[in-house]
Amino acid sequence: MQGYYLEFASKFASQPNGLNTEAIGFKNATRVDALLSDLCLKYGICLAPEDHDALVRDPPEDSGAFVHAILVAEGFDPILCDKQVKRWVTESVRDWIFDEGRGKGSASGLPLLPPA
Repeated sequence: MQGYYLEFASKFASQPNGLNTEAIGFKNATRVDALLSDLCLKYGICLAPEDHDALVRDPPEDSGAFVHAILVAEGFDPILCDKQVKRWVTESVRDWIFDEGRGKGSASGLPLLPPA
C-alpha cells in the first residue's frame, strides 16, 4: 500500500483544490484507513501494506498504544523519535480515532472498523 499512497499523494497534490476524490478514485472505508491516509499525505508517514492492514483489522484500544504501533511500523523508535513526528501522529490519532465526538473521525461518519 505504501506505493499506492505515494501515487495517491502525487495525484492528490496535482488537483487544484486537492479534494477531487472522483478523479483519483479512492475513498477510505474506515476511520483507521482515513487516519493512515492522512498521515501519509500530510506527513509522509506511509505504512507498508501489511502494517496498514494489521492496524485496520485490529486497532490498538488506547491512544498511546496506537501511536506506538504506527511509529514502530514506520521504523521509528518511539522513545528516540523526533518530538514533532510523535506530536503529528498523536494529534492525528486523537483527531481520527479517539476524538470523543468532536474530531475528524466523528465528522467523517466512517466506522472505526470494517464490517464483520
